[in-house]
Amino acid sequence: MAKVSGVTAVLEPSSNGKLLYLPFAIVKPIHEDFGGGMINFMLELRYKAEAGAPTSLVANTLKVWFPGTELAINTYLLKDGKDLEEAKKRTLADGRSLSIFLDEQVRTGVADPGRGSIRIPITPAPASIRIEVVFDGFDPVVFNFPLQAHANPTSDGSYAFPFKAKDLPEKCYIFADAAHFPDRGQHWGYDFGGYIWNGSKFVHNTGPENEDYPIFGLPVYAGADGVVLKADDSWPDHPRVPLRRILRTGVERGPVGVVSVAAFSPNRIFTAVTDEDGQVLVLSFASSGDAQTLSYLGKSQPGLPFAGDTLSATALTATKLVVAGAANGAAFVSLYSVSADGVQVTCSSTITLPGTASIKIDRYSETQFVMARQPVSGNLEVSLWELAPGLGQKPSFAVSAGGATSLFDLAVLDTGRVVTALQTGASKLKLVVWNVARDDKNKVTALTRGKDCEVDTAVNQIAVAATRDAGRVLVGVRNGEGKLGAYYFQIDAKSGEVALLGSEISGPISRVALARFKRGQTAMAVIGSTDELKLIGYEIRESDNKWNLLRTADYVDPGGAITALDIARIVPNDGENNIETCAVAVRTSSGKLKLILWRQPLGNSVRLLCGDECVTYAHLQQKSIPETLKPGVFVKKGDLIGKAGFSGSTGGPHLHVHCVKVDIDARTLTREHFAAIQNGTYEVSGSPRPMLFHGISALATELLGTPGWEKGPFIAVDDRGFYFTRVAIYPLK
Repeated sequence: MAKVSGVTAVLEPSSNGKLLYLPFAIVKPIHEDFGGGMINFMLELRYKAEAGAPTSLVANTLKVWFPGTELAINTYLLKDGKDLEEAKKRTLADGRSLSIFLDEQVRTGVADPGRGSIRIPITPAPASIRIEVVFDGFDPVVFNFPLQAHANPTSDGSYAFPFKAKDLPEKCYIFADAAHFPDRGQHWGYDFGGYIWNGSKFVHNTGPENEDYPIFGLPVYAGADGVVLKADDSWPDHPRVPLRRILRTGVERGPVGVVSVAAFSPNRIFTAVTDEDGQVLVLSFASSGDAQTLSYLGKSQPGLPFAGDTLSATALTATKLVVAGAANGAAFVSLYSVSADGVQVTCSSTITLPGTASIKIDRYSETQFVMARQPVSGNLEVSLWELAPGLGQKPSFAVSAGGATSLFDLAVLDTGRVVTALQTGASKLKLVVWNVARDDKNKVTALTRGKDCEVDTAVNQIAVAATRDAGRVLVGVRNGEGKLGAYYFQIDAKSGEVALLGSEISGPISRVALARFKRGQTAMAVIGSTDELKLIGYEIRESDNKWNLLRTADYVDPGGAITALDIARIVPNDGENNIETCAVAVRTSSGKLKLILWRQPLGNSVRLLCGDECVTYAHLQQKSIPETLKPGVFVKKGDLIGKAGFSGSTGGPHLHVHCVKVDIDARTLTREHFAAIQNGTYEVSGSPRPMLFHGISALATELLGTPGWEKGPFIAVDDRGFYFTRVAIYPLK
């Protein structure tokens, strides 16, 4: 096989070129030997194709071993634990990067195969790690990285535990687990909950009120000396049932007619509207990384006159936007170019598609988009278009086999599948899958109609969102009775069969729009029975060995009546502020465009700069943060910073803690940095870092409740920190 060049690798967490392994104390069932450790790494591959080289590579196998030891692990790039032949192979394109997080993406078959982490239960730990990536058709690419035990930048090399023994109720233990959320930028986050041993079992709460949870109201202490970057105490604690409150940021422009919204990143949000003269107009906006501010940047010159009632827009990149619409038997598709600062928006090319009744588009890649078009007569047509570099006059691939429909929506599920939700001739709901075939160079070679699933329910409005989570799709409709219907479909990876697995019918609405929010979650925007904007969250969650559709958020916007709406997901772009956000564009009753950001926040929180790490303590109780904690204030290890609460986006009282490595250091702050912290202009961003803790005794949760468990063996960790998963903890002091 041939050698491939141009592939480089970056491993996190790392320091000075060394991959950091994490000292551990708890492994199945228990390890008292602290000489080993654990590796949970993020491998980022980058590719720059040389002349004559392929424009993309397909990775299929990852091999890891430790020179000088017998430890060697073959891992496969799998999706959701499926066998290799079912795996969705990972593509590394020219000029792009591919991130592989070990805990989420591969199976190791070692000590803890369910979590996918690499355990090193030997003393001393190996000196280096060797990683081999196998690309289809090429010799393996090999990387070598020295290993080094991780330590947080504190005087102890680790953080003090956030709780103290003196504050715990009798027989109360803190249950802790490391939560890995690569899609949220929190690769090493902790959720701490309190449980009481009643003599026969552990009890999470003794009643329905917040005060019935032992964790609620527990004092939280700073884990190290540091500087306050932010202290937010504005979020009320939830009542007994979580509302999953949202952060609302808005800006108005106008007047407008039709509204549509598309987003590429937090700092590039676009709305496509018609102005008061009925001409198409594109406006550009940007939000801060934490979605707390929203700014208008610029707009295009008025474009084509448009008499329709629906525009469809999709952002291919931060500087390229495609807008489409159909009216009076013809459609237009326009490509817009946006300057790097977002101020200049220009329509660079437009094509017309005569004989079109309605049209929808969605992003497929940086240079491609998918279109669903209903001709004035004939079947629904789905096609793939490619910029070369502008809009072509015809698609690369098209297939007309969906049946005629007057109502439909479109979503890209993944690089191999597109879905359309449509109204059949009998006004029923049908979900249709369209398959995209690609060759070994990742070039699209065919587009074909796949299988479908019809639901016996009358519909007169449809919106669809693909969760991009193992073939799961959510469809929102206004049914024949004028009520909101949510339908959850599953597409089988092998057979392509489509099945309806769950549904929910709720109150009356007049319009519905839908967008993917987080993994397995969707965000729905509807106009309610009194013309109010309602934001609804749905999640597809596993319980009792099956996947269920759960309604997880309900919010009525206080901004008054609206007459039109659209919603788009904003893709996060950094480590710390990687909290998913949706942009909702509405037309107010006065005819103005209002753009609103919907974000599920951390609630009351404190951020401390400890060395060169920013530590976030979240979901704190309202009014528990000392008033003295202002940006720029120095705190000492052990200082009270708040109390555990039930604020922000969370399903129950607990404390969330995570940290990221940033570009400033509390030990060497410049005057400019300190001024930025004090006036709130310093924005936190950086790469996630694991946290090690000391000052605790711990026991593996699988030993809890076994005969004599209260006598141990607990492991005391007071002279060094450790990283843990699935443990019960009792503070030593």
